[in-house]
Amino acid sequence: LAGTLNCIIGLLLTFFQSLSFSNSAQVEIMKFISVEKNKIFICVRLPNELAEILADMAEYPVQLCPGSIERLGIKISDTEDLVPAYVKFDSNMKEKGLLVLHKTFEREKEPSVIRGPDRIRLVYDKLASSFQLWELQRILKPISVTFEFFPSP
Repeated sequence: LAGTLNCIIGLLLTFFQSLSFSNSAQVEIMKFISVEKNKIFICVRLPNELAEILADMAEYPVQLCPGSIERLGIKISDTEDLVPAYVKFDSNMKEKGLLVLHKTFEREKEPSVIRGPDRIRLVYDKLASSFQLWELQRILKPISVTFEFFPSP
């Protein structure tokens, strides 16, 4: 049992470290155990740089800012109830100021194109493309190991 747990924890930590290393962007990892010493928590936070790299790889949809429509040469006569379109993330569009910037909960002075819920989706998608998370839960349940993942922006 201890070997299985160490293997899974090692897999997850190595996954996040390699994600960070292979994209040259630091991911923040915090590990701690519960007061009862029967649970291990691994918290992961994506900095803006890594979130944008993952969004670019996934062609993740982000919203154009209202003023970008004219700058892109799109002519719309009635803009009263206009909701700007979503486009796949592109760092060039961000640099040109064409995308909506959102305040981030943890870094108020660093607005980001990628919102908190989007970061969760990006991490989950990356994890799910590398591991069969539901299968991992199924394998661990018979040996009384609870494997859960709780998204939080």
